[in-house]
Amino acid sequence: KIMLDPGHGQYDNRSPVDGSFYEGTNNYKYALVLKEALLAYEGVEVYLTRNSITENPSLEQRGKMAVTKGCDVFLSIHSNAATASAYGVEGYYSVKTPSAYKLLVNLCHTVSDNLPGSKVRRVVTKTNSNGTDYYGVIRSSAAVKYSMLIEQGFHTNAKELACIRIDEWHKKVAEKQAKAFADFFGLKLKTEAPKPAEPK
Repeated sequence: KIMLDPGHGQYDNRSPVDGSFYEGTNNYKYALVLKEALLAYEGVEVYLTRNSITENPSLEQRGKMAVTKGCDVFLSIHSNAATASAYGVEGYYSVKTPSAYKLLVNLCHTVSDNLPGSKVRRVVTKTNSNGTDYYGVIRSSAAVKYSMLIEQGFHTNAKELACIRIDEWHKKVAEKQAKAFADFFGLKLKTEAPKPAEPK
């Protein structure tokens, strides 16, 4: 069971590079494509924290949805913002779910391999001074086995924005991320035909 969290609300985080781009809208569109790619595998259930593009639950509500549904994975999907020259992918996982590291590294590389520069900046935990998870959405979902957040490039970087906003990129990266999930959990495609016997 996987809970996908398209970060933010529909018109949140407008890009300074192109005012027609909103992170919250793009996150939602990408999550729908990733959900479809994941459902191509046997035994997968996928839920969204936003069931329409206009929904915008609180961080606590988003994380708790994964716990309530009994999900194994919580993945919060974002794009990053900084200077115009900043680039690359970042991943964060809960201090309570260290086993998420390997899966998150693979998910980050599926993105960076399809962006200019090919850089995974960091895959780390981020905590408050008392040792709790810094990100509220991770903190409220830490009861699941793999609680993670991914920043899929920078919407403040013109070259990365040109990639992360287009439907073709969504489809290509979603299929690669779904494959990373499948490899990690040992899943098979629903349509996967048996391999022919090796010639003797």
